[in-house]
Amino acid sequence: MSRRPSAPNSVPDLLASPALFPRQLDFRQRIALLVRMTRQTYADSTFLDERTKIADPRAIKIPIDALWQRLARDARPNPPVNYLFHTAFCGSTLLSRCLELPGASFALKEPGALHQLACIRRDQAAATPSPVQVNAETFDRSLSIVTTLLTRTWAPGEIALIKPSDTCNNLIGPILSSSAQSRAVLLYSRIDDFVVAMLKNDARRAYVAGMLPRARIDLFGALDTIETEALSPAQTAAYVWLGLIRTYLQELAANPQRSATLDGALIFNRPAEVINAVASHLRLNLADRTIKKIVEGPAFKSDSKDPTKAFDHEAYQVKRAQTKASLSAEIHQARAWLDAHAGAINLPDELPNPVLG
Repeated sequence: MSRRPSAPNSVPDLLASPALFPRQLDFRQRIALLVRMTRQTYADSTFLDERTKIADPRAIKIPIDALWQRLARDARPNPPVNYLFHTAFCGSTLLSRCLELPGASFALKEPGALHQLACIRRDQAAATPSPVQVNAETFDRSLSIVTTLLTRTWAPGEIALIKPSDTCNNLIGPILSSSAQSRAVLLYSRIDDFVVAMLKNDARRAYVAGMLPRARIDLFGALDTIETEALSPAQTAAYVWLGLIRTYLQELAANPQRSATLDGALIFNRPAEVINAVASHLRLNLADRTIKKIVEGPAFKSDSKDPTKAFDHEAYQVKRAQTKASLSAEIHQARAWLDAHAGAINLPDELPNPVLG
């Protein structure tokens, strides 16, 4: 008797490989949408959101509760997993590209489902009315589903390196708590560099203004008397930066051995040392020749967000210095505001646990 062909949407083994990627959660219908991917489509995707390069456009739809039950039934020991959190525009995409190392590390850049969950968690924290209510059980199950599926790798011995978007820093605690074998690098810009990155042009100014509502939630209980609508662009950047750093300090206080901090400026200033130190923290045994190949390879010679474009670091540094000089007054204003309010989160002079001394 011939075997019956499997249905188009049949899923043989969700935990076997990353070939099925959890692209989106539809909480209105309570389903997860999974799409087919290859190692190459992951690598070619600048970010794993609407820009994902999908191998097959047909999505597989699985009820969230059924998917959670299936993963619970097929549970396997939690594998080691690495995370790269960041404060936006501080070198995280470059660093994740440096650590796309088949056989050692499998990088996943800004999965959209984690962004969805971060937004939901903020809505819950602020008691914000939402057209689709997500209760605590559904949220916890969804986070478990996404984090479990993102830890799968293509080959034995590989460790997943997950780089969430900067919106996801409010998930650091629950994400890392989902696996006892998780480790993280908390990448950041110092305040001067953050102001330059956020105020360099009109698009970036709009971006940092858009970060303000979530910063209010992330800073709840610390700076509740600040009238954020009255802040200047420079002060807004400082306020947002403080919210991002607060989430880091909370994680570092709760789990000092699990996470290490990194000033993004060091990636270009001391690339070999950074890659060596980050790899060591993330349990990636990289030989000196491998690190040399990374530093001299395409990651540092092309635009990290568009590898088809060449990148000239010296020209970039010259332009950045010019931009910084033109923003000197706003940098000073941001520093002054930060000096006046840093005590609200007990901001130290230097972030603890630097991955590179």
